Amino acid sequence: NDEARKRDIGLAVMLLESKMELQKMSSPKHESEAERYVDSALRYIQENYTDEIAVQDIASHIGIASAYLQRLFRAQTGSTITEYITRLRLNRSKYLLTHSELSIVDVAINAGFGSRQRLSQVFAAEEHISPKQYRMNNKE
Repeated sequence: NDEARKRDIGLAVMLLESKMELQKMSSPKHESEAERYVDSALRYIQENYTDEIAVQDIASHIGIASAYLQRLFRAQTGSTITEYITRLRLNRSKYLLTHSELSIVDVAINAGFGSRQRLSQVFAAEEHISPKQYRMNNKE
């Protein structure tokens, strides 16, 4: 009985060790696969953030499920895809507000917000001022 138990424990330890070894060997592949997916997403976003894009569009372009992409993206970047896109659009808006004479509506559309109202909502939430106030405070 003790012999059988020792053998079972030995087998369990051996299985765990081989499972751990397999995980070590496959881990870099998964990391690089995850990095490739996120890099592809970042490139797609960079090229298209001024257009109306959704997480599903990005995931379809890459060829993976949107929920999986969202998990990978957050793990790699620390933010959601939507937060990342909004930050890019906000930065473009800030640049346009301070370096152009475009109307607020044109800035909103050019940055990918789609409307002056949406741009104003994001500015209120992130900057605590309106786009017009931002322009007046930061005009070069």
